Amino acid sequence: MRTKVLILATLIFASITLYAQDNQPDFKEPINILVFSKTSGYRHESISQD
Repeated sequence: MRTKVLILATLIFASITLYAQDNQPDFKEPINILVFSKTSGYRHESISQD
């Protein structure tokens, strides 16, 4: 049983590391992402009004 768990954990770890992205895409400008959440109109001061 312990051997099966060890083999399964090794396979999962290997598959995660093999398919990981090595390089990051080059963007000319940083990406700004606004995530909507139900906050009843509350805006944090770090969110710009642009």
